Amino acid sequence: MLSATGVGVAALLAGLIAGQWAPTALAKPIQWLWWLGAAALAAAICSMAVAVMPRIGHSGDPLTVTYFGHVNRVKDRGTLLEHLVTASAAPLARAVDQLRVLSRTVHVKYRCTQVAILLLGVTATTMLAAVFINHLIS
Repeated sequence: MLSATGVGVAALLAGLIAGQWAPTALAKPIQWLWWLGAAALAAAICSMAVAVMPRIGHSGDPLTVTYFGHVNRVKDRGTLLEHLVTASAAPLARAVDQLRVLSRTVHVKYRCTQVAILLLGVTATTMLAAVFINHLIS
């Protein structure tokens, strides 16, 4: 979705840079509609970027050794071995911790994706409406 949006933005920018068309060519009373769409597009791109951004934080107990950050925090091999032995004694606790963290991560990513889709809808609607209305009143 982010790459498809990038293609659309690139095509739009190519037209603007080539000087073939500009939003300022729209009638003054209609330009706000175009700029509303542009703002929605910027917000959609930000929302998509947040959705694809890797999540590396984990506030769980490092003794459970449930993700790479826990391993990274351990200073020596012997302590890591102790943590792994402790974690292997309670595999359900480890699974519950991972399920909780992954569920929260997926929820945030899906919510950002939903917001981006809605904002892209606003973008398409407002920009196309601005061009169409401008054509009708010209």
